Amino acid sequence: MGKSAVKSVRETTRLLCSSVAAEGGLCPQNSESSDGYDADSGGSSGYLCPRDRRRRHHALLDGNFVRRELPLKPYEYCVWDTELPGFGLRISPKGRYYWTVRLRHRGKQRRVSLGRADDVDATLARAQARRLLAEVALDG
Repeated sequence: MGKSAVKSVRETTRLLCSSVAAEGGLCPQNSESSDGYDADSGGSSGYLCPRDRRRRHHALLDGNFVRRELPLKPYEYCVWDTELPGFGLRISPKGRYYWTVRLRHRGKQRRVSLGRADDVDATLARAQARRLLAEVALDG
């Protein structure tokens, strides 16, 4: 490699170190003296790209996860599985846990309840969810 190639590689790595890769693209870092924007406000790391907030309610759903004391909220919410898309654990405000599957069948969104987490084992619920998702995928 010639001197000019080494110089261009060093220059490129220097430019890349001044930005961060997020979602496959480069995001420039905000300057510390930017007018009208405080880099420390809002828990930001000084980069223009927002944090990925979609992964808040995702976890590996197994028997251990269900036995944990999950926080109760005044509304019903779901924790989705990281391995099987559409498979989730619905948590009611009263503290009941239900296995659920979210699927799209012939253009319409549906949620199918697989049973209470106390009654149905995690591996059985996952197998039922896989079966339902496969049936819908084959049906079109």
